[in-house]
Amino acid sequence: MAWIKYISLFPLLYALVKGAVELVEATRDGIPGADKKAAVLAALQDGWVSAQAAFGFATPIAPLLPILSFLIDLVVSIYNAIGYFKKDKPVVTPA
Repeated sequence: MAWIKYISLFPLLYALVKGAVELVEATRDGIPGADKKAAVLAALQDGWVSAQAAFGFATPIAPLLPILSFLIDLVVSIYNAIGYFKKDKPVVTPA
């Protein structure tokens, strides 16, 4: 039942993940998806540690990592489905 306290964090976590995914997509375009996901997770972990130091809360990030991973996949899936992440394809002109 310890996981119940994390449910209230879901909207905040979703917003943080969404922002981190967009930031990594904008700054590290061209790297493989798995590397982008690792970069998003690293950014979230670093941000969490900084927030703990700044605001003095003690909620550990380790139990949240599976949720964060799921949320990253969810955000990327939604963005891919709606065409937010566009792959640059070469323009082929008829000869």
